[in-house]
Amino acid sequence: MNEFSNFIPGEIVPNQSFIEKIQSFLAIDQPALPFNPLGLERIEHKTLSLDSKHYSGPQGILYNSSNGHTPTQYDLHNLNGFGEGIATYKAAQKLGKKLTFILSRSTGVGSGRYVQHWNGDGYSNWEYMKLSIPSIMNFNMYGIPFNGDDICGLMLDATAEVCARWQQLGSLYPFSRNHNNNDASSQEPYVFKDHPFVLSSTIKTLNVRYQLLKFYYHLFVKGNGLGTIFRPLFWSYPNDDKAYTFETQFMIGDYLMAAPVVQPGNVIKQSTKSCVYIPKGGLFYNFYDYTEFKEGEHCYEVPFDSVLPLYIKQGKIVHIQDRQKVLRSRFLDNIFTLMIVLDENNFASGSMLTIDDYNSDENIISNCVDYQNCVVDLFAQGKLSENNMFQVNLRIVQDEQNTTFQTILVDKIIVIGIKANGKSYQKTIDLNRSPLIINKNDLQFNVQFQI
Repeated sequence: MNEFSNFIPGEIVPNQSFIEKIQSFLAIDQPALPFNPLGLERIEHKTLSLDSKHYSGPQGILYNSSNGHTPTQYDLHNLNGFGEGIATYKAAQKLGKKLTFILSRSTGVGSGRYVQHWNGDGYSNWEYMKLSIPSIMNFNMYGIPFNGDDICGLMLDATAEVCARWQQLGSLYPFSRNHNNNDASSQEPYVFKDHPFVLSSTIKTLNVRYQLLKFYYHLFVKGNGLGTIFRPLFWSYPNDDKAYTFETQFMIGDYLMAAPVVQPGNVIKQSTKSCVYIPKGGLFYNFYDYTEFKEGEHCYEVPFDSVLPLYIKQGKIVHIQDRQKVLRSRFLDNIFTLMIVLDENNFASGSMLTIDDYNSDENIISNCVDYQNCVVDLFAQGKLSENNMFQVNLRIVQDEQNTTFQTILVDKIIVIGIKANGKSYQKTIDLNRSPLIINKNDLQFNVQFQI
């Protein structure tokens, strides 16, 4: 919580009278502000006195004075968090931390170069759960894509239903953490003993997060600090005016679309009627059972004891790890399932990392940063032949030059959206006995099956 936070206005000086304190405050030449976010409160509300001196010597991060001027808290008030982020980053580097994870609540433009962010101090209610979605989108645009809200909210007491739905939504936050206030009732999923759906739903939805964790991570590495990860729906469909009105649906890259439940449901039935909007020209498939969803609005019942409604965009390849009961990211191996979702031309594309150890900072830096590349593109082309035989040609092509190839295995392929005889089919191909091995550029694999 890197703001200078006093919980009193300014500082307490021994033996200083109230009049002297006012005189000290008024001694600063304060021009009129165009906007004061605190309303009637002064800027020093619950923080340092505005005449507090900041360091301005040769090692100054925010201010290095060449004319002897010493800046005050009034000068640098809005840059405190930004400066602390830089200082902490540089200290971590001196300690040998090459890939830093520094979680900051106070950030400014440019903070994303040094820190990650959490959107603190929300309330434990439906409104703030909804607001967390555009908040994360905003920080993606501010250049801090790795951020998230307090799951189940920070202030006030979270109800079981709010917490279950928030856990489902929060499973796809880039930064995912249930965080609470000392003054609020406990909100860990296991404390709702009279509402077991909170815990069971959380377990299911976190398993989905672990399935997608390396796919999610690869989007950040491939982006390399550019672009956004957590996006509004209309960014992918700007020509569909109606897409602008579905403010709580969001895209993960250009691959997955989530339609979280963000309103209360029927406590008797323990279910909520919720809807997903498929934009014009769009075609998506349910992530869990591969049901096809064409353009338009689709409404259905979502039980409290459920997972986040999630869909894969046609024409995309998503790599997941179909493992259960994973408790640590380091338990994830280098074996993947490819979900190949064909478009109307039986084509799909995606990408993945070529490194086998995501837990080693050195492995990531030496193979994925600067002039090194650890990303390959995946291209799948399907073809229907006689006797309803379907063939998929999968090609692996390095995204850039200087690609490092460590051994990656594919033990399952799920082909979704096969069109034949006026119907849509899917096929799961188990490759346990002879997995595909991705270990060099321009590999091609062919799988053939009867539909």
